[in-house]
Amino acid sequence: MEKDMEEILVDNYFIEWLRNNYMISSSNQFLSQITGTYEIMNTSLKNNSKYRHVQSIKNLPNIINNWGDHHSEEDPRNPFIKRLLYTNSIDKEVKTTFSLNNYGVIHDISLLEFSFCTEDDTCFSDISEKMKEINNEELIKLIKLYSVKHDGNGKIKLNLKSSTTQKAEGYKVYSIITLDKNNMVDFSVPFSLINLKQMLKPFNNSLMNKHLKRLKQHKANCLKYYMNVIFSPNDSKFNNKFIYPLNFYKFEI
Repeated sequence: MEKDMEEILVDNYFIEWLRNNYMISSSNQFLSQITGTYEIMNTSLKNNSKYRHVQSIKNLPNIINNWGDHHSEEDPRNPFIKRLLYTNSIDKEVKTTFSLNNYGVIHDISLLEFSFCTEDDTCFSDISEKMKEINNEELIKLIKLYSVKHDGNGKIKLNLKSSTTQKAEGYKVYSIITLDKNNMVDFSVPFSLINLKQMLKPFNNSLMNKHLKRLKQHKANCLKYYMNVIFSPNDSKFNNKFIYPLNFYKFEI
């Protein structure tokens, strides 16, 4: 049976190409018409829960409203690495399904896996800047490329690794790549997996609180993005399903 993913050899040519092109600020880059989504059922956050971490996150929409929507935006020139919630893993591997939209005719879909990132890397530019600092020999060891099976319906299955703070195992960050018939390459915004504890609790050291601190410091943040994923826009109740939108960026080669 054909596997959903097959590893591809990474060589110096690919590393040089990636180093020169994987950056939002590049003059040959623009927002793609392709979009992606990752979906997961909400089995963790209940509207009637009395747990402290749940009560803390339920207050976030009011905090954002008090500060104003314009304070809870990210910089479109340097988007944040999206942290996607997962609930189940087997030996730190998570089976996921992503959907691609507005993709036309795609010849190839690949998945990039970066193993040189840490929790402190928050934005697209953190990845591209690190690639400039690491030599090719080391990057070949720290970047993996996978060919992804696709059948034209926009659904792709990816076996991802849950991130760990242990340096030896690496903090895994991913990006989906598509190639069309006109040799146009589209990169998804980088993303990684996160569990409920990393997202919410302990709240003072959670992903959500880190972005809340950025909001209060008048810095670009991703709070509005996560609020739209977690909450219903009409009544501020938790969504039954969390849907994470992923932008793609187009590069001409």
